[in-house]
Amino acid sequence: MELRTRTLGDICDDAGGEIKTGPFGSQLHQSDYSENGTPVVMPKNIIDGTVSVADIARIADQHVERLSQHCLKVGDIVYGRRGDIGRHALIKSREDGWLCGTGCLRITAGNGELQPNFLHYYLDQDDVKGWILNQAVGATMPNLNTTILRSVPVTYPSRESQRKIAAILSAYDDLIENNLRRIKILEEIAQNLYREWFVKFRFPGHANVRMVDSPLGKIPEGWEIVSIDDVATVHRGRSYRSKDLVDDGGLPFVNLKCIDRDGGFRRNGVKRYVGKYGSSAEFVGS
Repeated sequence: MELRTRTLGDICDDAGGEIKTGPFGSQLHQSDYSENGTPVVMPKNIIDGTVSVADIARIADQHVERLSQHCLKVGDIVYGRRGDIGRHALIKSREDGWLCGTGCLRITAGNGELQPNFLHYYLDQDDVKGWILNQAVGATMPNLNTTILRSVPVTYPSRESQRKIAAILSAYDDLIENNLRRIKILEEIAQNLYREWFVKFRFPGHANVRMVDSPLGKIPEGWEIVSIDDVATVHRGRSYRSKDLVDDGGLPFVNLKCIDRDGGFRRNGVKRYVGKYGSSAEFVGS
């Protein structure tokens, strides 16, 4: 398989594509946002390679027309400019026509040597993300810009080989997405079951149980109200410094990035820790 290596900027230029920054704050004001309208993709909406619509901002049509140069198209790749530098999402048919928001960068590969799906998977490799992170500017908060993205070296085969590679990886992604959807359904079932049994007290045989008064209202006879301290030990999490984290080796370090808004666990948020810690900071299986 013959491979070529060129910078992303040169590839986009030759194919009529571009690497462009989203609108600045002076172009998109807080007052422009509305409850309804066209979604605006912000860095917080870029999760696990896709665009999440949870809490997504929207703007009215007149603002979309004014900012049409920032509209997203199928095959575009949108990056967050600050924070988690490797975070990016491939724009699919659902997001066609949405707006690239403030704080994001947009890659349009154009109609040339690079197949967008292949480029998306290529940019998701750990060594590529590491290369981009090393080029990022800013000591406290790493920042990404068009110059850095344009200079990313891309190694790629023919478009047909790219299509086959992307198709295989996409099939795995679809399988993962389907399994995650099933897991979410099972989680919702578990939550509903918990609510029925322990909030509404409609557990099996509840009709034969007498309800008695408690400080929190009626509860089944024989049940108790206790504090968390009565049944568990609460430990504070371990604080860390940047020098305590490494790319490889160390111990998995669970942090806020690992916790989804809906209570799920995000494995891609795990860091690697080599600093000191006490036994109370370790997770213990049950």
